[in-house]
Amino acid sequence: MRNTISTGVMVMGIIIIAVGFITGISLAIDVYDNFSIEIALYWWLPAVATGVLFIGLSEVIHLLQRLLDRSAAAPLEAERAGVSRAIAQGERGIGAAGGADEAAFPKPAEQFKGLTILLDDLKVKGAFRMGADTLQIVRQSMFQRDADAESVATIPLDSISRDYAEEGEYFVFTFDRGTRKLAFKTPNLYDYGPIVKKLRRET
Repeated sequence: MRNTISTGVMVMGIIIIAVGFITGISLAIDVYDNFSIEIALYWWLPAVATGVLFIGLSEVIHLLQRLLDRSAAAPLEAERAGVSRAIAQGERGIGAAGGADEAAFPKPAEQFKGLTILLDDLKVKGAFRMGADTLQIVRQSMFQRDADAESVATIPLDSISRDYAEEGEYFVFTFDRGTRKLAFKTPNLYDYGPIVKKLRRET
């Protein structure tokens, strides 16, 4: 899914082409209703060149966002693979003693970055880190390392209401028996479903 900047640049390119085409037609017709192709091309060619340039730039931004999303997901996948291997090695090593203790290999938190989060009256640009029982809210820029992220709050998942509302681009939940508010929005539309599913404790 395209982010907001990529979409905006593409829309600008399409508008430039459309405005140039309409302007070329309107100015190429003289007072005698004769159409001058030279005047039309004078407007059409720069409009098409500029519009295509903007559309190409939007594609570059879109591809960079996809690469960033993949690079952000790669450490999580590697960590999960490492945990799986550790559990498997533990099971092979212990054998008849009863298998590996899975508590020694906790499942890593799942991260959703690039979020705009509203926690009561506090607005945070950051990420959700979702463990088995808790939601950690961190303040983190898109290009900031995980180790440098600042923890804002940790909320038990079972204190978050399963019901939610949509307010514009925000998905709004309540927690602590409805006394507090948690809302978020993300430029990646594909993240909404998994985040809502996690917050509602759906398997």
